Amino acid sequence: MDIIQIINRLILKKPIANTPFAGVLVHDPETKEVGVVSKMELLKPLQDQVDKINNPDGFLKTGKITKVGNTVSISALSFVWKKNDITATNYNDFSTVIASAVHGFYRTDSIYTQPDGTFVKIEGEEGAEVSIPPSEIANALLVTNITVFGSVIEEPTEPFVSEVFTKEEKEKLGSFNSFEVKGEYANNTVALANGLVEGDVYNLPISSDVYVLALVKEPIIAENYIELTFQDIDIAMSSAGITDKNSIIDWNGFSRNQSPLSNDFDFDSVEINGNVAKLIKIEPNVSFITLSGLGFENIEVSGFQSLIGLNLDNNQIVTFDPTIALPSSLLYLFFSNNQIVTFDPTIALPSSLANLRLNNNQIVTFDPTIALPTGLTDLYLHSNQIVTFDPTIALPSSLLGLGLGDNQIVTFDPTIALPSSLLGLGLGGNQIVTFDPIIALPTGLESLNLSDNQIVTFDPTIALPTGLTDLYLDSNQIVTFDTIIALPSSLTDLNLYDNQIVTFDPTIALPSSLTDLRLDNNQIVTFDPTIALPSSLTTLRLNNNQIVTSSWNSATSWISNLTNGGEIFTQGNIDSAAGTNTQSLLEAKGWIVGV
Repeated sequence: MDIIQIINRLILKKPIANTPFAGVLVHDPETKEVGVVSKMELLKPLQDQVDKINNPDGFLKTGKITKVGNTVSISALSFVWKKNDITATNYNDFSTVIASAVHGFYRTDSIYTQPDGTFVKIEGEEGAEVSIPPSEIANALLVTNITVFGSVIEEPTEPFVSEVFTKEEKEKLGSFNSFEVKGEYANNTVALANGLVEGDVYNLPISSDVYVLALVKEPIIAENYIELTFQDIDIAMSSAGITDKNSIIDWNGFSRNQSPLSNDFDFDSVEINGNVAKLIKIEPNVSFITLSGLGFENIEVSGFQSLIGLNLDNNQIVTFDPTIALPSSLLYLFFSNNQIVTFDPTIALPSSLANLRLNNNQIVTFDPTIALPTGLTDLYLHSNQIVTFDPTIALPSSLLGLGLGDNQIVTFDPTIALPSSLLGLGLGGNQIVTFDPIIALPTGLESLNLSDNQIVTFDPTIALPTGLTDLYLDSNQIVTFDTIIALPSSLTDLNLYDNQIVTFDPTIALPSSLTDLRLDNNQIVTFDPTIALPSSLTTLRLNNNQIVTSSWNSATSWISNLTNGGEIFTQGNIDSAAGTNTQSLLEAKGWIVGV
């Protein structure tokens, strides 16, 4: 055991701030004595302090402390210890999650024994220069320290076998003159800047006449890496066109040739371990990473604290549940065209995340147990296998767009109200027969897409949102369009094309705001609504119906209320509107008549 290890044995005492190694040895420049600072003691000569150490407390048996990702674990029955003449063992497994520190800050977490045979984790204070371990706990032994720098979590220190010093250790520790003090510096950073290296000892002034002896520690450099796990890396590399999986040049060549979102940077190195590839980048200032089409099943991202976008489209991800939190700067996260069945990460997504794309997967139920980020504005879930959309946790109050198109939804009736912020709701391409949610849609909703479903009658019992401007009901099975409740006064676009409408004659007037009415590709024989069309209408599509010449000539009363200068499409009917009364009356009002 060398001098550094012996000094490390003494840092079990309460530390002093602003140094990675404080509260250990104190030098009084007047008496030239060296002492140890303990919680309630004055300075004492070091050799006297060492001679008096015969505390029998300590570990009688130590086991392995493991770290996987950000989780530290200790197996049951692996530790036996004695404290205050009481012997204890850990009868149960212990596991704890180590949280990331603030970007650029250090923290030390400690695990202590408990008298009842359990362990407890205590988080230290975070610091920009160094970490300050937690204060020691009464009636407890320190098991291990875990140093954290930003999102980088170091391996746990080895268990402290005992607080008892052997004769050999006492002799090696000797006196103050046994090691060289390399000068006086304000902190660890200044010491490094003046040529000291890790392990050197220097004076750290804490008052006008007292110094702490501090050890120089190299700052932890956050490692920025992407770790990809493949089912068979060789097959995946062949499919991706990467000839040599150990060549970072090949990896960067693939990365830079992706389309349309190729990377504008190079990784520095790659490490291959079985079916796991670790792509390392020294410089962390990367804003967008695209890893589309590589065929990996799992991913871990460490560092990259400036990352804004992460594109993981077109891979083989089944479950996304990383053990390391994604960068807090992330705004865009794309998972399109993977194999995800359930999306339920156990670590919360960054609160900054604005855009989450999970379209074109195999999701049946979307119900994450951790709330989605509070800043999320766009959620893409289209082209999955969702039958019922009814998450038990409310969607973020910031959400603007919710895409649920091309799923297998039969009834849309969530039991928790959609966010009041929602502007767009996409439900096209499902199997909805009746659209009549019990809870009203958000009043601010502007666009509702119900196209390509199986709706026969559209007549919701709760009024549509007052702010709705676009209503898409095209490509359904609607025969008669006649809602009991008036459409919103804000509506500008009503799309009813590709249905089975024979007669268009609603009994409630269309909104005075309507500018575009699409009735093309239906079965309309005569177009002559009883209630006048809104004077605001500027585009009317009647093409590809069943209208004949007699109707074009006789059914013209609706034209009188139209504004001047619009456009009508009449092509594709049984008979052309060319030369009919419809054409002449509309052209007299400055309309363009497509025949």
